[in-house]
Amino acid sequence: MDLCAFVFFHGVSLTDFGGVGDGTTSNTRAFQTAVDHLSQFESDGGSMLFVPSGKWLTGSFNLTSHFTFFLHKDVVLLASQWMMAPLMGRVNPG
Repeated sequence: MDLCAFVFFHGVSLTDFGGVGDGTTSNTRAFQTAVDHLSQFESDGGSMLFVPSGKWLTGSFNLTSHFTFFLHKDVVLLASQWMMAPLMGRVNPG
């Protein structure tokens, strides 16, 4: 089956949820809020989160099923250890 035949009626950009791809702004909440919003469309053919070009700083966030995570070819995802520390039972050293 041709992947181009798939159309997502429920697609959003990370910027619709306050995401800023400047390499310094934390986008963890924007990623998780977008994924949580899109998870409601699982039974309606799924959904897609588009991440436009930029440098996206984020801690960990959970994905969902029936979901496409589409990254522009110029996206850089920057993982922040201190943003993940509370999930790992650690305290922010800074």
